[in-house]
Amino acid sequence: FNLQKCHQLSYCLFRIRMNISNENRNVLSSVLPGKKPSNSQIVSSKIKSKILNTSSFFKVSLKTNNKALALALVAQKERSRQLEVETVQLRKQVESLCFDLAIRRHKDNQLILILKELQRNTLVSHKSEYTPQFCKYLIISFHVTTLKK
Repeated sequence: FNLQKCHQLSYCLFRIRMNISNENRNVLSSVLPGKKPSNSQIVSSKIKSKILNTSSFFKVSLKTNNKALALALVAQKERSRQLEVETVQLRKQVESLCFDLAIRRHKDNQLILILKELQRNTLVSHKSEYTPQFCKYLIISFHVTTLKK
């Protein structure tokens, strides 16, 4: 072998290695040992391989990124739906507790009115029909009936 043929063969092997990953088969035919590639062919093949490699890399990257974003969006929507359901449930509980509180206040006010009436009746009448034991009985019986309701 002479030095020029060795150099040419080395160059051809280098170009073949560069273009194997590239699916452009036309570039391989221009690099075979019988033909000497021109500078414009070398530059154009480099540009083509860079474009193909870069675009395929970006496509794969965008696909994986889009999949990850889609999964994150689905998870976020599910979490949002769960929080909305929980919010509605808590609002219903608050309404129920407010209603129970209003009922309790009403019953307490009714009890206070009854006690005031009893006190007024006992102070007004000289002969009290209501003994302290009877008043206690009325209060206890009122509490028992309100608790049963």
